[in-house]
Amino acid sequence: FTVVLGALALADAFDKAVMMIPLLPLGPGWIRGLLAGVWTLWAIVLLAPKPRRTAAAARVEEVPA
Repeated sequence: FTVVLGALALADAFDKAVMMIPLLPLGPGWIRGLLAGVWTLWAIVLLAPKPRRTAAAARVEEVPA
């Protein structure tokens, strides 16, 4: 996913500095911006601390019903 963001950054630089990329209704920067938002939310969810299990909840799971 990070490689895609890098490729879009290069495409945006090419689009602005050298020549416009045809057939794109939005510039690569817009697409990269949307994907960067998704990437950031994804990273926050993965890095968020997981809720710890309490001892009581662990004992309830061990007892067969």
